[in-house]
Parts: sequence; C-alpha cells; structure tokens
Amino acid sequence: MSATGLSTGVTYYLRVYANTNCNNTSSNYGTSFAFATSSTCITPGTPINLSGSPTGQTTANLSWAAGNPVGSSPVTYYWVVGTSPSVTWANGVAQNSTSETFAFATGLTSGTTYYLRVYATTDCYNSSSNYGTSSAFTTTSGGGVPPNDNCSGATTLLVNSTCNYLTNQTTANATAEFPPSTCSGFSSTFGYDVWYKFVANSTNQTIKVLGGLVFDSVVGLYSSCSSNSLIDCIDATVIEEEETLNVSGLTVGTTYYVRVYNFGGQVGTFAICVVGTGQQNPPGNFNITLTPQCNGATSRVYVQWTQASNATNYDIYRNGTPYYSNTPYDQTGFYDNGVVSGVVYTYKVVAKNTGGNTDNSNGTLQATALNCSCIDNPTLPTYNNGAVVQIKAPNTINATNKINTGANILFQAGKTIYLNPGFIVEQGAIFIAQMGGCNN
Repeated sequence: MSATGLSTGVTYYLRVYANTNCNNTSSNYGTSFAFATSSTCITPGTPINLSGSPTGQTTANLSWAAGNPVGSSPVTYYWVVGTSPSVTWANGVAQNSTSETFAFATGLTSGTTYYLRVYATTDCYNSSSNYGTSSAFTTTSGGGVPPNDNCSGATTLLVNSTCNYLTNQTTANATAEFPPSTCSGFSSTFGYDVWYKFVANSTNQTIKVLGGLVFDSVVGLYSSCSSNSLIDCIDATVIEEEETLNVSGLTVGTTYYVRVYNFGGQVGTFAICVVGTGQQNPPGNFNITLTPQCNGATSRVYVQWTQASNATNYDIYRNGTPYYSNTPYDQTGFYDNGVVSGVVYTYKVVAKNTGGNTDNSNGTLQATALNCSCIDNPTLPTYNNGAVVQIKAPNTINATNKINTGANILFQAGKTIYLNPGFIVEQGAIFIAQMGGCNN
C-alpha cells in the first residue's frame, strides 16, 4: 500500500498493530525506522522572450528569459539553433548549455532562416521544462558584391606567430579592380579579386592562401591601393594547394594590401593568414556605447563597440570585474540579460591580442537598467507556446505582435491599449487586455 497526503521535507514513522475477532484481542505496535519525504523540487517553466539577432553571415546573438517558475537551483538552459521551429537539442546547426540567459551562435550559413529553441532543467529529479521557440531570424545574405571587392574595403588580417587561417573566404560576385598580374611566369585571363590588409609587425612577413575546391590561388602584395604599387606576387601551385608568399624589406607599422583571385576565374573558397616573427602591436583604439533596452518584460543592457584593429578577442567588464571573456574579434555587441531594473551598472570593454590589451577609448560608462515591467509602449515580441507574461504600462500599450497557441498573455495599461493591424492571437492562446496601470 502507499500513503498520500504527506508533506514535503518532513520526517515520518510507520506504526502497525494486529487485531483478531476472537476475543477482540490485539498485538502491540511495531514501529519503523524514521523516513523523510523529499524536499520541494520545482520544475522550471518554459523559457520566454526568446530572440535571435544576426551579427553577420555566420553568427548571431541569442537571448531568452527564465520561465515561470524559475525552477529549483541550479537551473541549466539547453539552447539549439536550427532551420526548423521544432529542432531539438543535439540535432541543430549550433547548440550548447549554459546557466546564463544568453549565448552566441557560430557556424551558421549566410542568408539562412533559423529558429532558437531553449529548454530548462534542474538537478532535482532531473526535471525539465518544455521548449520555448523564438521567431524566425535570418543571417546576413552573402549575395551581391562582397564588402572586400575593392582595395578600399579590404578585410583586416591579424599577424600571428603561426598561421591562424581566416576560413570560408570566397570570390563570389567579385569584380576585377585591376587587370591580372603576371605571377610566377603565369598570367590569368581573369582577375575577379577580393582584398585584405594587415599592419606589418616585422620586416619579414609570410602570406599563405589555401585554395579550396576549384580554387587556384593567385596572391599579390601591394603597398597601396594603386595598381602600380605591386611589391610581389605568386602563382606557384594549383587548385586545393597552398600558396606561400614570403616578403622582406617591409616597414614595421605600415599597412599593406593583399589581393587574391582564382586563376581559372571560377567561384570558389579559400583560407588566408599572415605570419610574422616580430612582436604584434596591441589592438587599436575603439569606443563603446551602452543602450538600456526592454526585451518584452525583461530588462537588458546592450553593450556595443567599434572594432579595434588587430584585436583577436574582447573581454567585457561590469562594475569593475570581468563579466564575459574572449568574445570573438568579429563580434561587436553583447546583450547583458542579467540586470535588475532600476540598478546602475558600469561597463568597459578590453580588446586583446598577443601584443597586449587596449581599453575602450571613451572610458568606463554607466547605464541604468530599465523597469520593463511597467513602461509606456514596450517592445512586444512574438509569444510562443508556454509563455506566461504580464505587460503593464502607466498609460499606453501599442501592440502589433503575435500571440501563438499555448501562450498566456496579459496587457494592462492606465489609459489605452491599441491592438493595431498585424496583432494576432491564435486559437488556443489566452489573451487579456484590461485597464489598470502599474499598481493594480
């Protein structure tokens, strides 16, 4: 038999005696050892306010908020990015786990639509929430002329002591800025080029280009963006092989330009690096900006910075201590979702490489986290299955968002709630709009 109606976390004893109908006689009590029911275990609610924000062709910032209830500590979030709104963890393009409510996805494909899905787990009973699902987001398209099609838009390369290839480079849609050069005794009919630049850290530098499928690399080094400034070039290998251009007599601290094209003219991919033997220069100057935001009812601060030349990665400091480390060199923004409304936070960003560190030029800045639980005209995301959210405003709410099946959403404003064209509530969702302002 089983006992019900017991309290959690309480110690109990079992006692039993036996009785017979003859003479109505009974035994004495037998008593068990003490036993205790388990302490309270709260399963996390489905994560809400999921958002994917592309930061380029292959990367995206990811964020979400804890569900209701948050769940028994410690809570771990498992996030996955895939091309289907029903993708599951371990089956996506990118996935990982974290105790934070933000992440950074890499390895995505340009011009592709993705969905972020997150579920939460807690150690007690190994219980888990349902998946929360974001609205669709699309990485930056790789179509059109590449940004480094011309020398003036050359992509910055870092000079390292060993070859650290910048991969997945392409000449797709490139044009020919100059006629093809004669290199290693060969001259191509095609010159559909892309451009790179670096700052020399020693008089001797080595440029390596590894051609991919159908890519027969031609590599040239220029002192400026002029066609007559060619220092040297090489075309000594064929497709899928590495070209190595060794140059000497360079001036330390001077910017040089690298031209790459495919001898055969086909669109292909390649990887490129610059190797130097001298000490690398520290990252260049850069600035940061802080933007307090509301992601639905969740307060966050967006830390954004300009890219520092020669930086390999960045560290973000909050309130004087390291907060998030080794942000990739090509990421220039970070969402701090771990803020409390009304609290003032200070931030600085440090750019790093093997030559040293550089703090942002405009010093330590401060921002006050917004009270997103009650502001006029809050930003309203798409609410998906499992979302339980209350949005309050002192005066006005303007809604153009979508509330999907399974969401439970309350809008409460002091004066007006506008349900504008584009606002949709799907069948099976719960939506309540009422007057009341912030304090009701």
